Amino acid sequence: MARNSTPAPILTLTLSKIREYVPSDAAALAPQCNNHNISQWMTNAFPHPYTIQDAHDWIDHNISIAADGPPQNFLIVDPTTDSAIGGI
Repeated sequence: MARNSTPAPILTLTLSKIREYVPSDAAALAPQCNNHNISQWMTNAFPHPYTIQDAHDWIDHNISIAADGPPQNFLIVDPTTDSAIGGI
């Protein structure tokens, strides 16, 4: 798989798909994470405001982990648009 190609989902549900992160996800991920209703329930390590650079850093971290072994974090995407709606 090329670094920017969309990976096959590991799980496809009616309202979402779960797949690995790719760098192009940052643009959709940053606005989702830059929501106080999300950040208030996260650890203090979760940045708020959440910037596009934070999204790139998180995605790069996950790509690095997946290069050395099985991925540990996944992106939840809209099944129609393949746009980020959450993470697991």
